[in-house]
Amino acid sequence: MSLGRVKIFKNDKGYGFIDCSGTDYFFHLSQCGGYVPKVNDEVEFIPVETEKGWAAHEVSKVEDG
Repeated sequence: MSLGRVKIFKNDKGYGFIDCSGTDYFFHLSQCGGYVPKVNDEVEFIPVETEKGWAAHEVSKVEDG
């Protein structure tokens, strides 16, 4: 698992990007398991290299505390 922050999330389109150490990871809402991301949320995810670049799978919010 990797840690990052939600950089952009377009709720109307259902996708966004996570910044992790200067690399942007595309993600789709379907990878969030019911969690609706917000900009600046700290998240963990599985990085996956695809034909179109890096993507984030199994995105979940890192809970405070």
